[in-house]
Amino acid sequence: MLDADVPIGEGTLILSPACNAIAGRLPLCDGKEIANINALRIRKEYEGNGHISKLMREIECYAKNHKIARLTIGVEAKEIRNLAIYLHLGFTEFLFSEVEEGELVLYLGKTIKI
Repeated sequence: MLDADVPIGEGTLILSPACNAIAGRLPLCDGKEIANINALRIRKEYEGNGHISKLMREIECYAKNHKIARLTIGVEAKEIRNLAIYLHLGFTEFLFSEVEEGELVLYLGKTIKI
């Protein structure tokens, strides 16, 4: 995502369960119909202006065009603001939780219409 040719945010859509970030966890990414959103962020000075929603729409559009029917995302439980954003964006299905690097991470899912 750019503002006057300056990157203001990023989001990675993981399509392969072989990716280290997924570590073979098929509920997060199966290489067919389920993909995982990773590294979703906006630079601090651009927060609160709807950029995450715009970025998510772009990711969903890409996913739909590639026949992805389900998106997943992880969030540290202590990141209440991020959790609220993901719930607002439709990630309302709790998949599972894990402790990663000492932090509780919640994994959420969302079905998208293709």
